[in-house]
Amino acid sequence: MEVRELVFRNDGTDRWVHCEGRLAELDAEKLPYGIILAGKKEPWKRLWLKGRRESIDDFTLKNGVVFLGEEAQEPLLLNTIFYDSHESLVHESLEHILLAMRWRLRFDGKLLLLAVDVADISIMSMGSYREPRASVCIWKSYSVTLDFLGKNIRHLPLSCKNEWGLQISQPNGRCYESLPAEVSAAAVQFLRQVAADEFGFKPTVMTTVYPERQALAFFHRPLDLNIYLLRKFIGYSKFEKLFPAKQADNYTPLCKYLGLEKPPKSLRRAYARTPFAVIAYRMMKDFGFKDVNIIQRSYELEQIGPINLEDVGLDCQNRLNVSGSADLYKAFQFYCGYLLSSGKREKFIIHRLIDKSREPWENWEIDTIKMFYRYFDDISEDIRKRVMRDELTELLHDELAEEVACIEGSRGGEELIFYEPELLAYENKINEFEIRLVHRTSELREIGEKLHNCVAGYKYDIVHHYSTIATVKYHDKYVACLEIKNDGIYQALGPCNSYLTGDVLLAVAYWAQLHNLQDKRGHLNVNLETVDTSAYTVEQLPHQKLLPEMNLEELLAVPEDKIHKGYYTYLRDRMLAVKTVSRLAPPPWMAFSDEREYLYYVLPWARHMIDAAFAGNVEAAAVLGEIYLRGRWITKDVQQGDKWLNFGGNASSKLLTAEHKHRVAMALGKRDEAIKWGLEAGRLRVQCDMENMAG
Repeated sequence: MEVRELVFRNDGTDRWVHCEGRLAELDAEKLPYGIILAGKKEPWKRLWLKGRRESIDDFTLKNGVVFLGEEAQEPLLLNTIFYDSHESLVHESLEHILLAMRWRLRFDGKLLLLAVDVADISIMSMGSYREPRASVCIWKSYSVTLDFLGKNIRHLPLSCKNEWGLQISQPNGRCYESLPAEVSAAAVQFLRQVAADEFGFKPTVMTTVYPERQALAFFHRPLDLNIYLLRKFIGYSKFEKLFPAKQADNYTPLCKYLGLEKPPKSLRRAYARTPFAVIAYRMMKDFGFKDVNIIQRSYELEQIGPINLEDVGLDCQNRLNVSGSADLYKAFQFYCGYLLSSGKREKFIIHRLIDKSREPWENWEIDTIKMFYRYFDDISEDIRKRVMRDELTELLHDELAEEVACIEGSRGGEELIFYEPELLAYENKINEFEIRLVHRTSELREIGEKLHNCVAGYKYDIVHHYSTIATVKYHDKYVACLEIKNDGIYQALGPCNSYLTGDVLLAVAYWAQLHNLQDKRGHLNVNLETVDTSAYTVEQLPHQKLLPEMNLEELLAVPEDKIHKGYYTYLRDRMLAVKTVSRLAPPPWMAFSDEREYLYYVLPWARHMIDAAFAGNVEAAAVLGEIYLRGRWITKDVQQGDKWLNFGGNASSKLLTAEHKHRVAMALGKRDEAIKWGLEAGRLRVQCDMENMAG
């Protein structure tokens, strides 16, 4: 059979076009080339041509041909490097950028060879006020051979990957999946000819998604590319068993696997175009939609609400979930079900969902539906009605976050968060900025109040280690809150979710760079190459043992000048946890001048707590009250217990009384009474905060 060959070059606008003649035949290093430096958002471009010492900004591109004025230049290899801003072009010094310049397909009837010529580009900084010089240092070639009939992939054991998506092969032997869409389409046409020899016909390719992956998908599943594109969703370990290579009908077993009984005919037609149609149908059924005419409007979507369909997976019980996002699927399912329960027509709700699916959801929108789902039983009826009636708004988010903070506060108690040494290494001091992780869930409420954000609703996420929350303090004042997942920063915001600026932005960006944390959402949009970072000092902050981590002996050893709010509450918990019931009563001949002298005798190790209670500290007084009421170390005395619990008569003492009664009711299993005192504690806590602010 005649050997066929196709060669593609980039036209400078991210399209790959056929090329012939010298550009296809000569070695890449012998050909002229052009490197375009352009802004991602700003409308500016610079062109570097082979052999020229200066860049060109007055040029145009027409069908892949460079024009300088009215003069067309000779055909050349082109590609573009994008920068965030013109400033970063001037100041950044990037070296050895790998950029694909030419693709080659060679087909001999049985084997398909894919090869790419890659330019290893050097960009050298020429000083602060001069633009850098771009040139090709060396040319490299990478190739992969697809043996369709033998189902074998042979390639060079080399790696070539960068941020522009170029990846030919990896050292572990796994072939890459992404090609330029134009190159992939041509490869599929060659492979269809080989498939005709095996099947007696050329398999039709109808799928409209992932054109860059279709060549490899056709190689593995020529009769159904879509099922191969769903490997991640199905699970790599199950895929080969459930959907063997020569199985012609994968749609029926896929529906059975997903528990879809009698799916509509429109779903099969939609599946031929996009594999996500089946996932979308299952999701819409999960969400409570019943009208097929409404459901089929979601078939062509790649995102439903905040959920990207590519991120959807199956758990061990064949329930859908979203990888890397705690409870997002359940939260959105609950949100949709709640809207449908209002009696509103599905047509109205699907319109809201589809409109919101056209653009990425903001963090505050996702946080709103998560909080609504997790705290639904406790939030006010007003919030519920507004969610039912209105669109999601930032005002609704803020008011819901305030309620969640009160709910968490009224529940009392807290959980400790423990971290591996790798995460504890994030706790640093950058000049005057201290960056620390959250170690106690009770910190979240304080952070939310100080920074006016909804971090109080992240308790579930940090307890289950779906997210790590860090705070930034400047001279003991909160100035920023960070959300970290895996190796990236997903939120880095200041008060009222404002973007960071000035010194705090530079400090956090520098800290992120030190720990190789990627800025996933563009919240740290700063070029550190323009900053003199030699002035930054970095210290590892020592781990400070928190009050909840201390045992009774350690708490009693805390110096009086280090005692702060919450200390006596933890002391009470440790004291009441000791199994000692009562100290031996004082001998009959021993007389005490007053109660304090008596307490000194029976509680000799708690003199500072006794002194604090008599000095008016309501928290210390409450501890004494509970000791009296429970009869620990001293004889039980209800009258004295009530006296100390109600000591002072102000909001703080009333709060401690309410919290005590809430704990007692919980211990006795009196749910209604526990809720009553929990809500009262929440109300009093707000009152205490207002008094503190006024003071």
